[in-house]
Amino acid sequence: MAVLRVYDGAGFVAVGGGTGGLAGTGGYYIVGSAQPLLPGSRILTSGSSTTVRTDATAIYVDAITGGSGVVAKGFSLDPQAAKLYSSTSAARIDAGTAIWRLLYSALTQQFGIWQFHAPADFGTNPHLKILWGMDSGIAVARSCSWIVDQWGWNPSIANSSMYIDTYGGTNTVSIALSAAYSAGNIQALTVPLATIVSLQAGNLIRIRVSGSGSPGNMELVGNLFSYTEA
Repeated sequence: MAVLRVYDGAGFVAVGGGTGGLAGTGGYYIVGSAQPLLPGSRILTSGSSTTVRTDATAIYVDAITGGSGVVAKGFSLDPQAAKLYSSTSAARIDAGTAIWRLLYSALTQQFGIWQFHAPADFGTNPHLKILWGMDSGIAVARSCSWIVDQWGWNPSIANSSMYIDTYGGTNTVSIALSAAYSAGNIQALTVPLATIVSLQAGNLIRIRVSGSGSPGNMELVGNLFSYTEA
């Protein structure tokens, strides 16, 4: 006989059963998080709904699992895919080692630009995770910053020119480097995109990444654009 069990926050509580039982030989579980060892489980998340029905011999569970804002997703913006369009302000691609790198000058603020079509399931909470390093070690503690600007176009709006070279306000995160830092050590830095312009599903999006206050030449080796699914 199968028994329906509901997780009440402290443990699983049996709520019914019968000689007909549920399909299968094990229990039937309604849980709030992944329980891979529980047969026939239904995982409930924010926005889920469940209806329990009974008749003389069985218990039926109608469960719609899912909900809004519960899944984190993302995709890569690779160094070799950057748009580099100015001899004075563009970073440069260096493929002279086994790993692709985008090189930023220590003397001049330089930029790399990526564009993409915002996915249909784009929701909220956009971030850019930057993987980076320095091309030389440092003798004393220093700090530097990564700066991310964004702009977006809605293709359904007339006269939404693709030639506009502008961005919204900056999103900046700074990091301290210790005197023991060695050249080529990969660091991870996440920049929340709190200042955005038309960053929404279906729009053409442009992301610009630059470095500032560098104690040496900065090297970007990867970006991950992440967001919460709608």
